[in-house]
Amino acid sequence: MRLSCELVPRSTWGENVRSLLTRSQWDRLRRFVYAQAGGACEICGDVGTNQGRKHDLEAHEVWAHDDDTHTQTLMRMIALCPECHRVKHIGRAFATGAHHRALAHLARVNAWGDAEVYAHVDAHFTLHTLRSAHAWEVRYDGLAVYAGSGLPLTPEEIPFPPNNADVFISSDGVGSDKEA
Repeated sequence: MRLSCELVPRSTWGENVRSLLTRSQWDRLRRFVYAQAGGACEICGDVGTNQGRKHDLEAHEVWAHDDDTHTQTLMRMIALCPECHRVKHIGRAFATGAHHRALAHLARVNAWGDAEVYAHVDAHFTLHTLRSAHAWEVRYDGLAVYAGSGLPLTPEEIPFPPNNADVFISSDGVGSDKEA
């Protein structure tokens, strides 16, 4: 499978890197991610110019989910064409009526038939429902790999200390200390 859906828990909707950074910082970061990908989608290889969207490529956050601690951790950013990005955010695609295109793209990229597409999407919505029964902590540890000499961000531009086990953003958006 080359392309998969990703549905974050409901309590983390709206938590994203772009909202943590200034516009200038976000632009530097996303352009760096696009350059690292060679100017093409990291999943399907399309450059996105024929997809009729505002941006040819879009920066997507790759999250890890710890179902025991209910922690969602940013691992890294990847460059996606708009169609692959629509699949990653399949819940939004359904909400906006763009799901037919997303499902067709998922099938095309993975060389799947309808049965495989619907089984995959159903499994991810089921997982989303289970995860959404809990409040989740959001960690942005993965931002640290983009800060430093020759990278798009300086360590001072990271909004809070990544890779610090005591610092996280709770599902209510308030920074906290786990031991407090």
